[in-house]
Amino acid sequence: MISGFDAVMALVERVIADDKIDFIEAQDDHVQINAGGKGYRAKHSLAELEQQLDQARFVRIGNSYMLNIASIARLDHGPQGHLALLHDGSCIPMSGRSYQKLKIVLSRSPLYDREQID
Repeated sequence: MISGFDAVMALVERVIADDKIDFIEAQDDHVQINAGGKGYRAKHSLAELEQQLDQARFVRIGNSYMLNIASIARLDHGPQGHLALLHDGSCIPMSGRSYQKLKIVLSRSPLYDREQID
């Protein structure tokens, strides 16, 4: 018998290739997997998905988000706080600490255009 978590990962692999995922957001007792402008709900924790996804491709931002490094267009900090701006137009808020962590991760990742780091 296939477990619920294995079923979610099978769905991700069959319907959403991990390189197509833009970001994952924790929402109460489930996550929202965002890919190509569509959202897919899964009744699992962000920590569970974090263990299964490629750590070279995905980075955890605080308690609420995992971002696909290749989906990040640029980082911004201004009056609205610190943001990761994604190619699909999504704006992911983050703390100053997460912003600094993400800058370091992006500077080392071959998946990100380093000229976009300010």
